Amino acid sequence: MMKLIKTEQDHREALEQIERLMTAGDSPDVLDQLELLAHLVEKYEEEQFPIDFPTPVEAIKFRMEQQGLNQSDLVKYIGSKSKVSEVLNNKRPLTLEMMRKLNRGLGISPEVLLQEPKAEFPDSYSSLEWNLFPLKELAKKSIIESKNCTDKAEECIRGLLQDAGLPPLLNSCHRQSSWNGKPADWYATFAWELIVRAKARKIDLPVKYVSGAFNEEHMARLAHLSIYDNGPLLAQEYLAKHGIVLVIESALKGTYLDGIAMFLDKGTPVVGLTLRLDRIDYFWFTLMHELAHIVKHLDSHNSCIVDFRDSCSAPSADIETEANQIARSVLIPENMWLGSEAKRYGSKAGAIALARKLEIHEAIVAGRIRKERNNYRILHQLVGNKKVRKLFLE
Repeated sequence: MMKLIKTEQDHREALEQIERLMTAGDSPDVLDQLELLAHLVEKYEEEQFPIDFPTPVEAIKFRMEQQGLNQSDLVKYIGSKSKVSEVLNNKRPLTLEMMRKLNRGLGISPEVLLQEPKAEFPDSYSSLEWNLFPLKELAKKSIIESKNCTDKAEECIRGLLQDAGLPPLLNSCHRQSSWNGKPADWYATFAWELIVRAKARKIDLPVKYVSGAFNEEHMARLAHLSIYDNGPLLAQEYLAKHGIVLVIESALKGTYLDGIAMFLDKGTPVVGLTLRLDRIDYFWFTLMHELAHIVKHLDSHNSCIVDFRDSCSAPSADIETEANQIARSVLIPENMWLGSEAKRYGSKAGAIALARKLEIHEAIVAGRIRKERNNYRILHQLVGNKKVRKLFLE
């Protein structure tokens, strides 16, 4: 009976057995034993006697000598004469992009370039143009390393992808839109989603989310926390106790984002908010909007939903309309709104009276008045300007 080769004695015995089988004929049984033994010996020898690879620089210099190349001939693989000089003098590491070009142009194997047996270059997300990510902004936020981030764009973003759990590409999301005629920056939007995912994956929740256990009734209870000065922080804690992660992450330039609703790879729901507008009414409505997506539109097998700054087009319009309706109703039930002085007169007194009756923050009522009347100059003093961001980001 054959066994794994774990010791030098096992190795010697296996080699002796191979010699005996080599003279035992060519029956199918003998050939099968030979093949299996050879595989076991090869595996043991690879582990115990690994081949020392030449360094990437040694391999490049060997190819240069072999093909009669000079440093100028390497510019097309490495990028510039100064970079070539730095690489050859071990003052600059090779990037994945350089390695791929050296592999294609000079035939240096990935094993040597990556210094790992049987290594291959990563091919996931191969269609991405890595330098289109907002690298400097990500480095400034300490999301990626600032040193050589432009030269090592692929490595930096692949690290972020790994931290985020290698999510599906963002073009599967329900919303892609623009603001004032300017299209949202796809790469910046994707980067923001990766940041939210990466941060959410580091958060340990006290309970595991149970599908269907969090509903509109819970959202309505959550709204009552808005009466407290630290209500947004209490909301984060409340959601955590239901297995939902709330991440606050400021938007990247060119994204026009309000928030995101999604599930992580392990089935944990996540709401990410940008706090693009630092107002109490904005926080609570956006939070409820994203929670509505989790309650009604998403599951652990569905794509994420990104909310841009303006209204969206079909087919996602129906989803957004429903999320807006749910957010409005859990914050201010329609039957309470229709007969209120807040709706009829749009006054400060009416907003405060309804808020006290519903046990919610007056900013929420004021925000609805401003929205329905399409007048954002009124009730400015009630909407809680500059009251939220400082709780999370300062």
